[in-house]
Amino acid sequence: MATALTYAYRGRDSAGKVVKGKVEASSEGAVVTRLRTMGVSPIAISESSSTGLQREISIPGFNKGVKLKDLAIMSRQMSTMIGSGLSLLRTLSILSEQTENVKLAKILTEIREDVETGVSFSDAVGKHAQVLPPIMINMVRAGETGGFLEGALDSLATNFEKEVKLMGTIKSAMTYPVVVLVMSLVAVVVMLVFIVPVFAKMFSGLGGSSRCRLRCSCTRPMRWCSSVPRSRSLSSCSASGGAETRTPIVCVALSTP
Repeated sequence: MATALTYAYRGRDSAGKVVKGKVEASSEGAVVTRLRTMGVSPIAISESSSTGLQREISIPGFNKGVKLKDLAIMSRQMSTMIGSGLSLLRTLSILSEQTENVKLAKILTEIREDVETGVSFSDAVGKHAQVLPPIMINMVRAGETGGFLEGALDSLATNFEKEVKLMGTIKSAMTYPVVVLVMSLVAVVVMLVFIVPVFAKMFSGLGGSSRCRLRCSCTRPMRWCSSVPRSRSLSSCSASGGAETRTPIVCVALSTP
């Protein structure tokens, strides 16, 4: 099966009203065929590409159900076909065959079967409340009761399209911060695993031969000593002449140079 692309179209319905929207198809010819089935005479068809910051992020494992984008396309197409004079059963049959989302196609088939048995369209839609949003069920019920189902579906499609655009903008705006955060975490891990151990070994190697300056305060007699090795005992202090004195002293450590 060919990869489905998103095409933006503009055309006129049977009443001469200019309509526009997006549809997924494998080629422009398939778009023309679908539009004619919907009762729309195409005026302009162009491929709608999402690149750069406008690309919607798709996370594996989170798109197994019916996406809001699929509902927006389905609502727009249903509104257009009903406005073109097609019956509800014919509209549901066409949408169930042409919808790319397998789960949504199955739901549309079940709704069509319920409508064929005499169940109202709103009640058939309400049976899938675990998948379809409450606003869609309530709008369909209000439109069917008031006799403006086409307008209700059109308003529903507009609302879904705005939500899809907003979600795409938010996801695109979050791309740069997420990338920066991931790169920062990777840099920290690399420093802790590879760089910090190298400096630790270097400082541990220098620790055995380092000298510190000591200031020794001798009580009897007063003596000063400096550059005393750390390995020497601090219980004695060298006199100025080089001879050691046996008088106890107090040695105070100064800062290392």
